[in-house]
Formats: sequence, C-alpha cells, structure tokens
Amino acid sequence: MNDENQRKEKLTIKLRCEYYAVLFSQSSKLLNEYINFRNRLILELAINVNGLINSIHPNIIQRLNEDEKKELQRYCENIRNERTKSKLQNKHIVGLLNDLIIEDLNYDGIEDDKRGRNVFYAAGMKVSVFEDKAVDLQKCEWAKILKD
Repeated sequence: MNDENQRKEKLTIKLRCEYYAVLFSQSSKLLNEYINFRNRLILELAINVNGLINSIHPNIIQRLNEDEKKELQRYCENIRNERTKSKLQNKHIVGLLNDLIIEDLNYDGIEDDKRGRNVFYAAGMKVSVFEDKAVDLQKCEWAKILKD
C-alpha cells in the first residue's frame, strides 16, 4: 500500500511539473506577443504624428513605461531624420486647433542639430509652412491645411 501511495505521489509531482512547464512556455509566448503588440502600437503612434513627439497627448505618454518612452523617442527621431527637404518652395497655410508647444514649423535649421527648436503656437493660429512640413501635418488631429 505504501508503494502505491509513493507511486501516486510521484505521478502527481511529475504531472504538476509538466503542467508548470506547459504553463510557463505558453505564458512566455503570450508575453512576447504582448510586448511585440505594444511595440507595433508605439511605432504606429510615431508614424501617425509624423515624428512630432510633442504633439502626442501627455496622458498617452504617461501610460508608457520607460522603455516604451525611449522607443517612441527613437522612432520619432528616426522619422524626423528621414524626412526629405522639399525641392519645391510652395507654401501652405495651416490652421492649428489646439495650443501647442512643438518644433518650429518654419525652422529648417542645421542638419546636425539633433534638438529641434520648440515654439508655442496658440489655438486658432494660422501658420504658413513649406510643402514638406504641410505633408507631415496632414494626418495630425491638431492641425488642418486650409489653403494650398
């Protein structure tokens, strides 16, 4: 009888170990999928604001952890650095819907200058910008192109 109890106990322990191994592998897989999902959301957010990190609502940024904030900054920097300067000098009038502190829309600056100049724009203000910046602002919720 004692051997039977020991055998059952060993079998129970073995089944528990296998259960925990399967549970661990599944949870690791789900955790990796969740992390990849969050990274794709951060990339999509950076693309939607065209690299203008200051245009993201502070509540959204507060919900990100430190690593995600660094990734968002890196994505936004990469997007801003990849922008090509427009050869055309066409200007567009852009209306701003919110009070904003963002990078200067009329500042071409030095290519090596990593930090942009931030400027305050009041709600309702109309700003004349070059075509490349107007294209960047097309998807933004806080700006509308009024005149080409």
